[in-house]
Amino acid sequence: MTRNGKAQERKILVVEDLLYVVKCIERILKEEGYVVHTALSGEEALERVGKIKPDIITIDHRLPDMTGFGLIREIHNLMGKNKLRIIYITAVYEREIIETALSLGVNSYLIKPVEREKLLATVREVLKD
Repeated sequence: MTRNGKAQERKILVVEDLLYVVKCIERILKEEGYVVHTALSGEEALERVGKIKPDIITIDHRLPDMTGFGLIREIHNLMGKNKLRIIYITAVYEREIIETALSLGVNSYLIKPVEREKLLATVREVLKD
């Protein structure tokens, strides 16, 4: 999927509280042709998710108003589990955190800092499901 392919039609919501990380992920995804929306908090993400109906949501573990787990649960309440494609992107690397994320239906888990090619490969893989 390139700029001339289906990537342009795919919407990704990036949920991250650090603006420089948001801008970095946003730039990588936009360069590949994805439509990118951003949210700096869980509440902001909840406001956007129903309106934009993203194909993928990337979620950080630590948000200013809730954890990534709390956000996933809230999104499940809004959209249902089956419609979600979630990539958990965080600097937290603890087995318990990873296991909980996966039990909540997260499709993939990336550790920061995320390399460009790893992010793009993960997005492509999650979109195949």
